[in-house]
Amino acid sequence: KRRFDVVFREVVAETVGDAQNTEEEYRVIRSLLCER
Repeated sequence: KRRFDVVFREVVAETVGDAQNTEEEYRVIRSLLCER
């Protein structure tokens, strides 16, 4: 799971770029991944 978290952070960084939106995007994307 750690490895996935690292890749996830990179994707979020490219998608968001802002630390403020990171939390919201993190929740949304994380929830979608949980379903998967």
